[in-house]
Amino acid sequence: MLDRERVLAKIDQIEGYLRELREIVPKDFVTYQKKVDKRKACERLLQLFVEAVIDVCRLLVTGLRLGIPSEEDICLKNPSLKTIMLVEVFLPGEAPQKHQN
Repeated sequence: MLDRERVLAKIDQIEGYLRELREIVPKDFVTYQKKVDKRKACERLLQLFVEAVIDVCRLLVTGLRLGIPSEEDICLKNPSLKTIMLVEVFLPGEAPQKHQN
């Protein structure tokens, strides 16, 4: 069963990282390269962002019992699977029949 609250909490975390990144990101790439402290802060926020996205993916795969995909981009090729995932996250209990591998 999908842990909707944990998914939404992770999404809030992701949005927070993006807000922080927007606040500190330099105006141009030259400044980014010169300001080591800004660059390290931006890189760390991006790392945290990516880790949180991976956590959301793991929660979705586990909660929806999707298993290991046969192809890297199977979700992109299967619109009905994307719909099931979105409905299950935002409207729990109202999702259509889950995709069977």
